[in-house]
Parts: sequence; structure tokens; C-alpha cells
Amino acid sequence: MEISDYISIAALLVASLSLLFSWRKFQRYDKTIKEHEAYKIEQEKASFSIAELEVRALPYLGKGSHTIRISNKGKCRAENIRMGKNDFTEENGVIVSSFKTVPGIEPLDKYDFVLYCSEGVKQNFLKTLLRDDNKQINNKKEFYVNL
Repeated sequence: MEISDYISIAALLVASLSLLFSWRKFQRYDKTIKEHEAYKIEQEKASFSIAELEVRALPYLGKGSHTIRISNKGKCRAENIRMGKNDFTEENGVIVSSFKTVPGIEPLDKYDFVLYCSEGVKQNFLKTLLRDDNKQINNKKEFYVNL
């Protein structure tokens, strides 16, 4: 055997090892990508069973009444929406609140209620809402509402 034959065998060995390690690396990468895609699909499926509420005050129109809007930003119907902790009291300047338990709000829908307030009303309220959705009952979330 000549020296060129040894070099050819060594080059073949290096190329074979390189191919083998590259194939193994590709298999790991492919497995990671598939796991990540499966996780994303699970997360997306879970998001279809969760309602996400948002509470905010609409611009003040005068005459002592403030409109508060509850919006469902999630992909699932929010059901049985009710108040938990409530700062809308006479001590804080709220005379009447027209909020009643809401049977349900569809995705991308809203519910408005009115607060009738006296002068010198507190401007920042802590509001706790309880709601049910397809994933859990008695979900609790706190909101700050600025009048």
C-alpha cells in the first residue's frame, strides 16, 4: 500500500464520522423542534378554554356618572361574572352601582355598567371579579379602575 491509499482511507474515515455525527445532531434538532411544536399546540388548545377579562373606565361624560366596561379578551365564554372585593362603596364616593351578576360574556364582547358618584369621589378603585370558564371555576382576578 502506498501512502496515498492511507490518506484516502483516513479521509474516508473522517468523512464517515462527520456524516455520522451530523446525522445524530440532526436527529436531536428534529426531536427538539417537534417537542416545541407539540408544546405550542397544547398551549393553543389550552388558550381556547380560558376567558380573559379586562376592566376599564370609559371617558367621563359628566353628570356624576362613570361607565365601567368589562371586556372578554379571551377565546372562551366567561360565565357567572360576579364581584369579589368591592371598593364601590358610599365611603369612597360611589352612590349607586348598576352592576349585577353577569350570566356570561362571549369572546370579544363586553358588558357596561354605570357608577353614579358624588363630588370628591375616590379616583382609583380596586375591583375583584370572579368568573367561570371551561378550564376552572371561581377564577379570581384583581383590577385597578381609574375614574
